[in-house]
Amino acid sequence: WTAQALARARQLPATMTEMHYAAGLDRVEGRLLAGDLDGAAAGLAEVGGITGWSGGHAWHHRQRLGVLSARFALDGGEPDRAAEAAAAVIADADERGTARYHALAVLAAARARLAVGDPVDHDVLDGVLGRLDRLAGLEAWRLTAELAAAAGADRWWRDAERRAGSLIAHAGQHAEGLRRFVGSTFAALGRSS
Repeated sequence: WTAQALARARQLPATMTEMHYAAGLDRVEGRLLAGDLDGAAAGLAEVGGITGWSGGHAWHHRQRLGVLSARFALDGGEPDRAAEAAAAVIADADERGTARYHALAVLAAARARLAVGDPVDHDVLDGVLGRLDRLAGLEAWRLTAELAAAAGADRWWRDAERRAGSLIAHAGQHAEGLRRFVGSTFAALGRSS
């Protein structure tokens, strides 16, 4: 679906810029989820024009790009670069009052701190994690698991498992595929089922 959206947006570049960037960011996210850093890098290069774009919801796309850039840097072993990207999103989200990307950037910044051995404020992160169901319901289990793995925090692992279980229970015909994806994601993060 993402490839189709990108192809359609490329056919009508003057009127489909927002769709092009949204689909491009979707592709980057998909490549990150698949562990394909080369594909994610190519996708990030393709959507780099977001930084100079001033169209509808450009701020939203820039915040999403910043969070994805932080995740890419973390996955690539560059926590300082990740922290920088996350800090820029946090500052912009604070100014605009955008709760979703503020929360996602705070979690990325925490993972970057943990990657270099710096402490994190568990109480602040508990508050952010507590808002995830409302702000990022579909991703809450994975974001919680990533933080749990980075911090070695069993209580966050239990929360990630609870969130994943709830999502699977409501996934209908997609439950088994989601269960497999959750299992492989947890295993990749070091948690066996």
